[in-house]
Amino acid sequence: MGFGDNLKKLVAQAADGLGKLQEMADEQKTRQGQREVEAERERQAEIRSLPTAQVQLTSTGWATGGDCCTDR
Repeated sequence: MGFGDNLKKLVAQAADGLGKLQEMADEQKTRQGQREVEAERERQAEIRSLPTAQVQLTSTGWATGGDCCTDR
């Protein structure tokens, strides 16, 4: 086995190692994305479980500020 053969073997091993590192990075990104989705689901569930209250507003006078209250 000559120098060229050893070099080819080394390059092939390095490429395999880089491929495995890329695969691991992709898996980690996927797991992180799944954790973020689950955390958002939990946050939304917590918000939905909060108690609600009936509120009544009364105002007098003039209101300005655009068309926020007109029917479209």
